[in-house]
Amino acid sequence: KDFVLIGGVTLQKDGVQINMMLAKLMQAPVILFHSMMGQNTADKIMSNIKFVSQEAKALEVDVQSVLINRIPRETFESYAETLTSQIHSLGLEVVGLLPFNSELTNIQCLEVVGALGGYVLFGQEQLENNIESVFFATSDVKQALDYL
Repeated sequence: KDFVLIGGVTLQKDGVQINMMLAKLMQAPVILFHSMMGQNTADKIMSNIKFVSQEAKALEVDVQSVLINRIPRETFESYAETLTSQIHSLGLEVVGLLPFNSELTNIQCLEVVGALGGYVLFGQEQLENNIESVFFATSDVKQALDYL
């Protein structure tokens, strides 16, 4: 085996222990993946990484490195520097720090048409465009246009 990708569960104690016991049974080294999506701060991320690292150490699991994604672009430079030094202080390597990229979170019109089994009346040439927002109306067309 070169590597096994194991989808983890929540950061609650039981979830972390299940993940680490599975890694131990497989004798697999671990790369921690963490997302800064939502209201996470560098301090919160580090608290989570420390918690998981301690649980892994207690179970004799080899946590080798950390990858953090969805770091807000406006704080990327300062977070990257802070997180890298703090992660290194735990004896772990940083394999990646990735800034948030909205293009990776949006789906294309074509995907929605396919999933819904829809039919496109016009605009077929724009089906590869990303959907960035959605507006649902429960009123008639005139009222919806007035709202916009």
